[in-house]
Amino acid sequence: MKRQQLEWLKKSLAPGDTLVVWKLDRLDHGVGELNSFMAMLKKRDVNFVSLNDQIDTRTAMGNFMFHLLASLAQLERDLTAERTRAGMDAARKRGWHPGPQTLVQRLEKEDPKQLKALLKDIADPTMTWRGLHKKYGYAVATLRRHLERERKEALAKLAADDEK
Repeated sequence: MKRQQLEWLKKSLAPGDTLVVWKLDRLDHGVGELNSFMAMLKKRDVNFVSLNDQIDTRTAMGNFMFHLLASLAQLERDLTAERTRAGMDAARKRGWHPGPQTLVQRLEKEDPKQLKALLKDIADPTMTWRGLHKKYGYAVATLRRHLERERKEALAKLAADDEK
């Protein structure tokens, strides 16, 4: 991903400058990217200081700490991804299917009575989206995103019934 501010920063660094960041992980993602970024800084004779991680590449120990913390950060990301995959696999075995659920699908499982009442209110031409929000607590944008089609169909059916 292109990050404009980071690209601008790279272009503005001059030999002898010291790049100061609050925390190492705010700079870049992944050990490979961090190492290439640090190689670029070294090639340009730019020092690096991370305030929170107490890294200062002007010293041998600071340079070591950078590589150590970058490797630990990568390990943490890898372990988190591994645990996430394991959790999702376990959830799939229990019948959960990942992916976006509509409000209707969620309510079918969790609260069929509320779904029935909501669909009834959706068909009421006097009920506004804001009124539905106040009654059921879902954001107006959520209601519109998940129930716009049902509302149009219900109101169209109501209009057709009125014409008969």
